[in-house]
Amino acid sequence: MQRPSVEIQAVIKMAHSSASPDIQKAAINKYFTSDAGLRHPLYNVKPGFLSREGVLGIYQWERALAPKIDVDIRDTFKVFDRLRGMVYVDLSLLLHVRLSPFKPVPFRTMSRYTLRMIDGLHYICMQEDFAHPDDMAALILPPFTPMIKSLLSLNTMVSIVWGKWAQVFGVWRAPLGVDHVPSQDIATIPARRRSGESRLRQKERREHNRSIRRTPPLTPPELEDSTFVGDDSYNADFDIFEREPFIIEPEEGIANWFRPPETVLDRPLLRTNGKRFSDDLRSMTAFASFVVPPEDTPGSPKK
Repeated sequence: MQRPSVEIQAVIKMAHSSASPDIQKAAINKYFTSDAGLRHPLYNVKPGFLSREGVLGIYQWERALAPKIDVDIRDTFKVFDRLRGMVYVDLSLLLHVRLSPFKPVPFRTMSRYTLRMIDGLHYICMQEDFAHPDDMAALILPPFTPMIKSLLSLNTMVSIVWGKWAQVFGVWRAPLGVDHVPSQDIATIPARRRSGESRLRQKERREHNRSIRRTPPLTPPELEDSTFVGDDSYNADFDIFEREPFIIEPEEGIANWFRPPETVLDRPLLRTNGKRFSDDLRSMTAFASFVVPPEDTPGSPKK
């Protein structure tokens, strides 16, 4: 994958709901490494020599069990951690189990895909699926889902009661009258750094500095009656400028922020005045604006 945050949706759908077994097998062999692993509440394929065949077997068994699978990926939560090489996807599967008398119930899971860079492309080397107990019941035996939810509610009530009883005997009891504590009065125990955490933080700082130094100069698109704010035009002192590009109308002195669409979120980021912006402004839409003081408007005389 060249752009994991965009292409991961097609990869998931080809793996779960391909039109034919040939397409499914080709997708697994193309996007998974040969030693890929799979962690699921029901399955566990350990990474190793040719472990991808085990991952393919799980997906093939899933299609043999349910000839039709509807995949719903929530676009509001689809995150690509570029530094750690991980993609997080919130998805829902609707399995139409073969010869099942029960109505299919959506099975929601949070999937984390660990990627490995090979020859400039991203490949999946580990897939981990996380699910709630009631969602697992909906996947295995849908009629038992209400019972599992009732057991979870009962366990919640029992835990609260036992917590109150523990406080009666002085175990983890808060004093009476404590409703709000200012943040500056909260005493916290300094967290002990884990092994390798210092090296990871140093790596993050190095990658951040390199990304800024290596970014090419910004070439703004053709915009009518508007001027893109560059290094020598406006000083971006707000946090939002670190995430979104902005346009200033020279005549009216209004700055508009532009949010990139889904298709350009994974493109290389460019640098403007030490801030990193997206390079595609043609298909963006304004979602916020503010009035720029006359002395800060491009073209106005500086004091």
